Amino acid sequence: MFKLKLISPLSQALLGSLALIVASSNAAQAATFSDTATGSTNPTLVDASTILDNGDFVVRHAHLFSPDFQPTSATPPTGDGKNEWTFWEFDFRQDANFAAVDANTQITSAILTLELYAYRTRTDFLQIQGLERIQPPDITYQRYRQRSIVEVDLLDFYSADELHQAWTGQLDTETFTWGTARNETYVPTAGVLSMLYADDALVSAAEINITTIDPEETTVPEPTMFLGLAAIAGISFSLRRSS
Repeated sequence: MFKLKLISPLSQALLGSLALIVASSNAAQAATFSDTATGSTNPTLVDASTILDNGDFVVRHAHLFSPDFQPTSATPPTGDGKNEWTFWEFDFRQDANFAAVDANTQITSAILTLELYAYRTRTDFLQIQGLERIQPPDITYQRYRQRSIVEVDLLDFYSADELHQAWTGQLDTETFTWGTARNETYVPTAGVLSMLYADDALVSAAEINITTIDPEETTVPEPTMFLGLAAIAGISFSLRRSS
């Protein structure tokens, strides 16, 4: 009859590590994607009829979307955060990991962070091109003339499938209710999220962090890792024969 005799507590830790590795071999592969957009906190003001390039942001007066709008000398300029639509893109096409994003990829987290200088934001909204407008409370209740950092969990407003479709360029073009800041025809592009903030805050920075898993991809430990742990664990045990 053989009995397994534990010699030291070290063996418990070694076997525990081995068990974790075995379990993780069946775990889905996770990946994180990040992108940023930056602009000035004090851009040079331009006439209301002029489109403003503020770093990665393109800003235009909200009234420019009306064909009847005729700015006058009394019309506030563009660049002060009042009655403005701010456009920008998060572009992941240069991220080597984006090539692995496919129909099986599941978005588990999508956090958007904005730096805002707010005016009257109670009716402000945020939108990803092709999806619905959203009004996160942390945006609509900004204090007047205050700079702040706002974090929005996009999965509180969009489903993971909606975000996936927008991110991979799979949305129907008929759902696009607005074009680009320069009135160009918008074409859905895989790897690009086109964003809009409107309309009473200056957006000077934006960052998005997306976490995904792919259930069909698993992390497989190297065979040498198994052999090494097994050998060390074997040394820590002895077999004792008894009658």
